Amino acid sequence: AWSTAATESVSVSATNDTPTITVGDGTPAFTEMNGSDTGANAVVINGTVAITDLDGTNPQKATVTITNAKTGDQLLFTNTADIEGSYAGGVLTLTAVSGRTPTEADFETALSSVKFNNISDTPDTTARTIEFKVQDAANAWITAATESVSVSATNDTPTITVTDGTPAFTEMNGSDTGAN
Repeated sequence: AWSTAATESVSVSATNDTPTITVGDGTPAFTEMNGSDTGANAVVINGTVAITDLDGTNPQKATVTITNAKTGDQLLFTNTADIEGSYAGGVLTLTAVSGRTPTEADFETALSSVKFNNISDTPDTTARTIEFKVQDAANAWITAATESVSVSATNDTPTITVTDGTPAFTEMNGSDTGAN
């Protein structure tokens, strides 16, 4: 004989899984330019950034931070059709362009393109620690992935400037005494 079936209700509550970020094993090295900086020596911080969000939501924002920024440090980013960047105080913030919905892959590509530069003629050679963070749709921030950028200074070639471009010489009448 069968017993009478019992029924039980179970409540299931969704939990926001924070996204994760990983960076490849890069060894970025920045070397100061000889002379005035043009940005040509800027170095990609890490070309392999991977974001995973188990909830399947697209990132809302990402930041790249120089945790020990020195005089002349810069983070460079070229805006894309979906993501724009703003840099202030050692922090580059990447956000969606108005009306666009960038994917994880878009943010991975954007973060993988960020470059380090220093415009000082005498850069501090302390290695810079760079943190990558991503915020998901529920405003959860991930634990940062970090990268270290080595910095090398260059002994700039000296320059000389002549300020008086019209020297005059007048020949003396008679023997030259060196007085002219």
